Amino acid sequence: MLLAPRRLAAGFLVTVVAILGGLAPVRADDPPAVPAPTEEARKLASAAYERGRICFTRGENDKAIAHFDESLRHVADSPPVEVARAFAKGRLRRFDEAIADLDGLLERHPKLPDAWGARAAMRMEKGDLDGAVTDLGKVIELAPSYEAHLDRARIHARFGRHRESVADLDAALVLRPGDLRTRTLRAAMRIELEDYPGAIDDLDAFLETRRHFGPLLMRGKAKARVGDLDGALADLDAALAMNPRLVEGYVERASVWQQRGDLAKARADIDRIVELAPELGYVLRFAIRELQGELEGAIADIDQALERLTERMVGHRPRLLKARGRLLVLVGRRDEAIAAFRDAAAAAGALDSNPAIWLAAIGGGTEALEVFRPGLTGAWPTQMITFALGDIGSDELLAAAEPEGAEARDGAHWLVGLIAERDGDRAKARKHYDACIAVGLESSLRHVWTRHRLARWDAEKGGGAAPK
Repeated sequence: MLLAPRRLAAGFLVTVVAILGGLAPVRADDPPAVPAPTEEARKLASAAYERGRICFTRGENDKAIAHFDESLRHVADSPPVEVARAFAKGRLRRFDEAIADLDGLLERHPKLPDAWGARAAMRMEKGDLDGAVTDLGKVIELAPSYEAHLDRARIHARFGRHRESVADLDAALVLRPGDLRTRTLRAAMRIELEDYPGAIDDLDAFLETRRHFGPLLMRGKAKARVGDLDGALADLDAALAMNPRLVEGYVERASVWQQRGDLAKARADIDRIVELAPELGYVLRFAIRELQGELEGAIADIDQALERLTERMVGHRPRLLKARGRLLVLVGRRDEAIAAFRDAAAAAGALDSNPAIWLAAIGGGTEALEVFRPGLTGAWPTQMITFALGDIGSDELLAAAEPEGAEARDGAHWLVGLIAERDGDRAKARKHYDACIAVGLESSLRHVWTRHRLARWDAEKGGGAAPK
C-alpha cells in the first residue's frame, strides 16, 4: 500500500510537518504574490488556522476546511494553510479540488517542496501514479527526503519498475540508514530482480532484530532460488508456525518439497491450500495428482478449479483446459478430450498452437491448426505444426528436431508416437513413446504424459491393449 492513504488518515505528510507549528514564512526566493498583510490580519489568520488544525486532528474535515478558508481570507497567500486545506479536502476524497488548489499554489511558489509533496499525495490517492512520480521527483530535487524516495519506490514497484524502485530505496537508506522496513521492501524488489543474495542480506538484517512471518517467507523463497533447500525449509517452517494460514508459505514449501522429489509432503501442503484458498489449491493440486498418477482425481480437481476461477485467476483457464484434455486422453475419454482441446484452442487463439496440435493428433481435425499456417517458416518448432497438418513425414520431423536439443527431440518423439497411436500403429507408437522417455526430460509435461500412457498400457492385459 502506498503511504499517502495512511498519511491522509493520520495527519499531514512528514514533508509538511511545519504546518503543525503555525504559519511558516514564505521562502525569500519565492516572494508573495500579494501585498503584505497587516499585523491584525496575521493574528486573525493564525487563530483561524489553529482552529482548523485542531478540527483536522479530530477528523472534523469540513470544519477544518471552513477555518482554513477563513484564515486565507485574512492572509490570501499562505502556503502552509493552503497545503493543510488540500489534505483536509483529500480526506473527503475531493481530490480534483485539492489538486486544483495546489496547482494555483505551485504557480505562485514553484520551489515549495511541501506543495509538490502534497500534490503527489493527492495524485497517489486519486490513482494518478505517473503524476505522483513527477511531483515526488520535484520534491527530491528541491529537498531530498526519506519519505519522498520511499513513496516513489512504492509507485515504481506498482508499475513493475523494480530497478528504479531499488534505486530509490538505496537513496532512502542513505538518508535513514538501517531502516528495517525499507530493507524489507528492497528485499522484495531484489527478489523480483532475481538478486537473491542481496535479498537474503536485507532480510538477515531485519530478522536479526525481529522475527516476523513475512520476512521469513521472503527469505525462504530467496534461499530456495539459490538452492539452499534446507535453509528454505527452516524459514518456511518458522513462518508457517507463526501464521498457520499463510497460503503463500504452503505454496513455497510445496515447491521446495517437489524440488526434493517428496511429492507426498508437497501434496500435504497443497491439500492445506485447498482448505484455505480452494480457488488456488485446486489449480495446484491437479498437477501433483498428475505426477502421482491419480489421473481421475486430477481431472476432478481441474473441474473444481474451472468452476471457481476468479477474475484474478482467469488467465489459468487455457492451461487448465489443456491439462484436462491430455488427462482425458489418458483415461480413455476421447470425446471429452476433443471438446476440452477445442475450448482450449478457442481460448488461446493464435497465441498457443499446443491445443490445436493435440486436436489433430487425437483425431479431432486440423481446422484449429489452419490459423497457424501463414506463420509456418520451415524452422523449428513450426515443423511440429507442419507434421500435425500432414505436410511432412515423421522422418523429416525427427531430423529437424535432432540438432535442436533434448526438448525438441522429446516433443518430436512424443508427437510421432501420439499420431501413430491415432492411426492404429501400436508398434510405432510404442517405439517413439519409449524414445521420448529415453530423452530423459523428466520435468517435461510430454515426458510425464508418456510415462503414464506406457504405464497404463503395461498394466493392461497383453502389455498394450488399444486405448479406449
